[in-house]
Amino acid sequence: INSLLHAFDYARDHKLAIGILFHSWAMDTIQTMFYETSDFEDLERDLLEDLGILVIRNQTQLEGYSEVISQNSQQLYFYRTSNQGMDTWKETMHVHIAFLRRLFLRYNRGYGYVHNGLRAQDVC
Repeated sequence: INSLLHAFDYARDHKLAIGILFHSWAMDTIQTMFYETSDFEDLERDLLEDLGILVIRNQTQLEGYSEVISQNSQQLYFYRTSNQGMDTWKETMHVHIAFLRRLFLRYNRGYGYVHNGLRAQDVC
């Protein structure tokens, strides 16, 4: 989760949108506990509307973007913003808290599926 939080920081600092590959560590991280679905088009829409994350389904779709910056989980985990002022810190905490709240509003209850086609587990 920490790497995903830092992805939002990186995107903000570099004025970028966040996109994740459908079969990636980021999707595994999110769907292990959150965002079960019965329809993967709904999952794409929900992640974009709720979290501002664009889901990229395959390499062909990825090639449609002119500028792609790839970061792995380790790079994002250790990312630190260069702007360390108190206002930036407060803004960052608000963004992180909002992200976590949205995730926990969509915790898996064991009714749907995750992106790899397996049944979601009830996390409670």
